Amino acid sequence: RLPKEALGSVTVRPSATLLEAAALLREQALGDAVRHLVVRSAGGQLLGVLSALDLARALCSAAPEEEMMRRIGSNTAEDIMKPHTASLVCSGEATLQQVLEQMAASRQNCVLIADGDLSVASLLGVVTPRDALRAFVEHVPVSVQVGLWLHGLQSDWA
Repeated sequence: RLPKEALGSVTVRPSATLLEAAALLREQALGDAVRHLVVRSAGGQLLGVLSALDLARALCSAAPEEEMMRRIGSNTAEDIMKPHTASLVCSGEATLQQVLEQMAASRQNCVLIADGDLSVASLLGVVTPRDALRAFVEHVPVSVQVGLWLHGLQSDWA
């Protein structure tokens, strides 16, 4: 789970090159195995989400090595990100079960959790399929509000 407090460390500007995005993903993977970057404007507006899978697809679709190297240095996060308008968004008041069901039904690999619209302050976090496994292992009740779970406000789930 990626709560609001951690979003700054996994945020890139739309102008970040694919090399910069890949370097940040690699840096973050050494700790929490983060596979998604939040793309925000200089003013903090949410523009989209860039996943490791998006990055791999963009790089691997370039057959010749020279073309791949050109793309790494010249294409930007904005070129390959999934716009927030195409992303799955759930309220922080939704239950963990509702969020995971919507993610499964939509076949998306992350859900943005927001409080209201997707303005600067309202993005509460990101939930991924890996979080479903973590919740299962931690015996988190599926009835818990995902906003509370993201922020670890419940210390004992049993």
